[in-house]
Amino acid sequence: MPCFWRIDLQLLLMLAVFLVAECVSTGVEGLVTSSNSTQQMDKDKNSLGLQMDKEENSSKPLTEDVIVTLWKIILRNKPHCIRAHKRATHMTTKTNCTDERMTWPYRPDQNSVLQIDPVVITHDGYYECQVVTPDGNFHYGYHLQVLVVPEMTLFENNTRTAVCKAIAGRPAARISWTPEGDCVPEHNSWDNGTVTVQSTCHWADSNVSVVSCSISHETGNWSQSLDLNQGTNSSKTSNIIYIILPIFILVFVGSICLLKILNCRKCKWKKTEPTPVAEEVYRWTKRRTLQNLLQKIDPVVITHDGYYECQVVTPDGNFHYGYHLQVLVVPEMTLFENKTRTAVCKAIAGRPAARISWTPEGDCVPEHNSWDNGTVTVQSTCHWAESNVSVVSCSISHETGNWSQSIDLNQGVRTFPVSRLLIILYVKSSLFLVILVVVGIICFQSRFLSKTCFPWPHPQRTVKS
Repeated sequence: MPCFWRIDLQLLLMLAVFLVAECVSTGVEGLVTSSNSTQQMDKDKNSLGLQMDKEENSSKPLTEDVIVTLWKIILRNKPHCIRAHKRATHMTTKTNCTDERMTWPYRPDQNSVLQIDPVVITHDGYYECQVVTPDGNFHYGYHLQVLVVPEMTLFENNTRTAVCKAIAGRPAARISWTPEGDCVPEHNSWDNGTVTVQSTCHWADSNVSVVSCSISHETGNWSQSLDLNQGTNSSKTSNIIYIILPIFILVFVGSICLLKILNCRKCKWKKTEPTPVAEEVYRWTKRRTLQNLLQKIDPVVITHDGYYECQVVTPDGNFHYGYHLQVLVVPEMTLFENKTRTAVCKAIAGRPAARISWTPEGDCVPEHNSWDNGTVTVQSTCHWAESNVSVVSCSISHETGNWSQSIDLNQGVRTFPVSRLLIILYVKSSLFLVILVVVGIICFQSRFLSKTCFPWPHPQRTVKS
């Protein structure tokens, strides 16, 4: 996952900050600033806050009787830098000044402008200009504060829980929520002086649907919104799938039955292997450039669900980008009749939980069973008391797809269908005919052999004497 977004202080537009102390024999005057910077002045110091990509310029020609012009630069965790110019000999000296981004763009004896191009966070510090003249010494000080614009991210972490971040800002940003919830703030400070502020909020009230996160900073204000009920609404496309999917299943099952009837046993259906959702094993790719700093997961499993944030800290700024990875698991659908006019529909081991609906609606009782691996089994048991309701359909909606099955509630009422009665009648009639044939054969043989079977009355002869 590459870091597409970054705060790269070296890739900012060329920012030139001109810090000038105008020192004249009559005294010290104010600093001329642009409208994009802030200024607080007293007799000796000027506090200057500059945002990245802004420009600051102030200058005034020096008087002709200046002897020495000197800049004293006090940076954080660095020795003092002193840059001096002696007008008589036109000699410029540097002491502990190794930053090539600080330069005198003009001749110091004509214009004492100090230019910083480009500005980075390490330039934060105190800058003092001193001018030596025959009438005395004059000085002017600047406290330079470099501002870094934070990046705002907003995402849903858990059910009805949102996370808002102001990443790598300087100074620290302030986060507020509308409406207010049960929030937990966090602050992470980096070595380069930037601060990442995070606020995790939970709303237990189901009436709250849309929440807004607002970030306030010296460089500006931002706001984003998030719908906590985004995953509960079904799309119009699901209605089309509900109609097409049962028809496709019926055609497919009918084709298989037809092939079996025609004794097409040589037709073998090739089973397709399930395509893995992604690939796991954490490893860095062979590319080492910052633009191709990738992290690979091969293959993905449920335990990889979470938030992935790439951060690279450099002396000149931070690089970062965040990903919220959610691993989806396709649920298995089952539908069966439990009791008389009662049906049970299940979406087994899905992630996230599936949504079950009935057509027509009945007296339903939903159940949710959560498993240790993060999957959820959703069950809906419905009863229809009206006898005119015969066929009911169960529809399952999930992020990975939609499914639908139907069941006939009157299937169990017909205990003896017409076909079964005809079969029973045929069997009984056949048995009766067989018995009659067997008895007839036995009696026929007995009559001609022993003449004892069915003795018929013979006429008596009367003998006259």
